[in-house]
Amino acid sequence: MSKKNYMLRKIFDIRIRSLFKNCHVTADFINGILFYENAVIHYDDISLSDSNLDSHLPNQNITRERERDNIYLVNIDGTECLIGIEHQSQIDHGMFQRTREYDEMNYLQQFNLYRSTHQMIKGVMTFVVYYGQKKWKAPRTYEDMMNPMPPALKDYMNAASYPLIEMRNLDPKRFHSQELKELIIGLRYLYNHQYDEDHDITISHDIAVTIAALTKNTQIYEKVKEEKIDMCQAIRDYGKENLNKGKSIGRTEGINIGRNEGIIQTLIKLLKSKLGHLSKDTLATIQSCTQEQLDSLTVHIFDIHNEEDILHYLQ
Repeated sequence: MSKKNYMLRKIFDIRIRSLFKNCHVTADFINGILFYENAVIHYDDISLSDSNLDSHLPNQNITRERERDNIYLVNIDGTECLIGIEHQSQIDHGMFQRTREYDEMNYLQQFNLYRSTHQMIKGVMTFVVYYGQKKWKAPRTYEDMMNPMPPALKDYMNAASYPLIEMRNLDPKRFHSQELKELIIGLRYLYNHQYDEDHDITISHDIAVTIAALTKNTQIYEKVKEEKIDMCQAIRDYGKENLNKGKSIGRTEGINIGRNEGIIQTLIKLLKSKLGHLSKDTLATIQSCTQEQLDSLTVHIFDIHNEEDILHYLQ
């Protein structure tokens, strides 16, 4: 990932977390997802909770530190729970495991309080919200990565899944807050390639800047941020740029494929020599790498000790 893309990704992360610090937006989001518009949770039932996760493991003398994107203390009819929201701008094969760790650490913090003060433990749940264009194909549960479980024991296996929301597929009518409606409509406009003026939409500057960060195009982001162009014009420019890139790629595709094939075969030989064996899935993943991913594998070749390391450096 280039420095510019990394910067825009971080900008998106900061802005989307900030949006969901608004308890009106969060209450509307949870109601729209879980209760289809019914106002089971009101904005004054929600308060921001500490997103820092510092859990000490006394038996191992280890302290683990993590930070959640957004987490809330939610009170429904006098009963409290914790609800987390994790935001993803791109597919992450480690998201499921990381989310599981976050929930575990929330429980561990509460367990330590329970042991010292007998404060009762609150239930924890987490949404993962994905804002990308491609369909999410990463694991959502351990079961997605398992061999078949013994049928007689399947109901007892601890292989929990997590609610994963693909934002661009949501119906904006499920929500009442203008911010969520604009975010969903803006994502659809961006990803559906509706670049002509007949499909123009109106969204606020804050939401426009947030969506512009998803384009990973610094020039478009800066123009939208400085209000030199509106979001619709930015997306039209983005579409034209991608079209031109496609034409350019067509002219140079043969050269790039030939060069990359040589790098891929060399990397596969080195990795087989080091690890002894590569699964069909791993081989297929390497063979479909981008130039940037190939560069990452090459740089970290001596840090790879198993197939999980390969997938890590390809993220």
